[in-house]
Order: sequence, then structure tokens, then C-alpha cells
Amino acid sequence: MIARNGGDVKEMEAAAVAHVGELMGIPVLAVKAITDLVDHHTATAEQFATNLTMATARLTTELLRVIDHLGSVVVGNPTGSP
Repeated sequence: MIARNGGDVKEMEAAAVAHVGELMGIPVLAVKAITDLVDHHTATAEQFATNLTMATARLTTELLRVIDHLGSVVVGNPTGSP
């Protein structure tokens, strides 16, 4: 299924949390950084070591954007539009 849909990664942990949130009627937002690719020829541990710094930096950048957006949506601008 992953290859058929052109995916390079699989997400399991947040998907389980989101499923429970849906069952309970609780919104869930997941922001994750990818450090290793599905079925890649490079060993997972090597990919992780190589990609950790970049993934952490990108996660930090994107998480700050999400926080800024949520702050405007929740506090000052319920529509989320600029």
C-alpha cells in the first residue's frame, strides 16, 4: 500500500493516537520528523544517525509555525485566515 500510493515513510504511533482521538471525539494534531525511510537500502540505524540533526531542525521550524498558527486560530482569529 505504501509503494502503491507513492509513500516513502509509514506512520504508526500518531495514527493510533489519532484513531483513539477520533473514537473519543477529540481532535488530534501530530507533527513528526522522519529520520529513516521504509525499505531503504541503507540500514535504519545509519539513516537515523545521518538524518537526526536535519530532522530535529526541520521539526523545530515546523513546530514553531504550527504554534504560531494555532495561537492565531485559537486566541485571536477563529477562522485561521490572515
